[in-house]
Amino acid sequence: MNWLTAFSHVPSLHYLDTGLLVPSKDLHNIVHVQDFLQYAHIKFCLLKPFAELEDYPLVDARDLLPSFEPALYEYTALPGFSLVVFDRPINYFQEIFQFDLLHTCRDPHQPPADQACVLPAALAHENQEQFLRHLPRSLREDFKERTTDLQVADLRSYSVLIQYLGYMDRAHVLSADADGAFYLSGIYASLPSDLDAELKRFGLRIKKFRPHDNQLYERNREFVYRFLMELYGYPISSERTTSAALFARRLHKMGERFFIKVLGQSDRTLTTIRCVESDQAQPVVEKTALIRVESRNAELVRTLERDGYFIDPARRVAILHVVYRQHNYDPHNVRQDRALSVMHQELIHPLTGARFTSGNIIKDSY
Repeated sequence: MNWLTAFSHVPSLHYLDTGLLVPSKDLHNIVHVQDFLQYAHIKFCLLKPFAELEDYPLVDARDLLPSFEPALYEYTALPGFSLVVFDRPINYFQEIFQFDLLHTCRDPHQPPADQACVLPAALAHENQEQFLRHLPRSLREDFKERTTDLQVADLRSYSVLIQYLGYMDRAHVLSADADGAFYLSGIYASLPSDLDAELKRFGLRIKKFRPHDNQLYERNREFVYRFLMELYGYPISSERTTSAALFARRLHKMGERFFIKVLGQSDRTLTTIRCVESDQAQPVVEKTALIRVESRNAELVRTLERDGYFIDPARRVAILHVVYRQHNYDPHNVRQDRALSVMHQELIHPLTGARFTSGNIIKDSY
């Protein structure tokens, strides 16, 4: 399969001859934003590198089973990124993290009927300069050439931008304007992580720590740390994943509607932590990766091949998406050391985005 045609038959997208994906209309719903970003990230951050690298490191499907093991080798040739999406306008001074602001012709706090964009070219140039300051030197000329006629804050430009955002050190930010339309509102964001305080609060709450008890803290610290990180879909690993997990925890406590997404160069997995319903007890964790289907079920393999779910039929490579259920810590539960279990697994069709849900691809025994 040619990666350029990926998701060319998804009804909610416009597919351009250049291979770019564009939302079929302005996105005013955070769930629709997540769907669009999922397709764009799979296409340009998983399928494109898979097509361009002969030895692309596929993910072992069993690595998507909790508990997750840290991937210690970093594939620097692969893209990696983190992002946060807010279901509200950005309030730049009041935000609890740092990032460089981008602008659109639409003031995020003023209804569209009350505003007019008088300097769109100046805004476009300012946004472009913000990007150039944080891109590797080797990508700058190519970026300028490809974005000369684009409004980079517009999500219709996102398929172009993610190919550069995937090589930027820090996170990017999306939010809604006053009319509810989502746009790229910031780059080079630092997601804060107060690991020490959060770890100790959590350990005290589940009664694994006691105040001033150093021996109990030393004995249980690793368990508490691992359980806390696993709640958000990660092992104890990189600063990027730790920040994403703890920032998601903080936003959830604040009652935000949001999702955070991370692609690691080590785990080669798109991890989403989302809280888009106001009454969610915990954020939902999802993971997406390219895997080899290792099933002995010949009928399953024939069905996947016949229906076009393999992006490489000879190697049985497919796009796997897993949704997890979080568990509160319970010392009386026989599985007390597990923070997550698999709730749902599916394969994503590389052309239509259809979902195949009939196979236990990751061999989850529960």
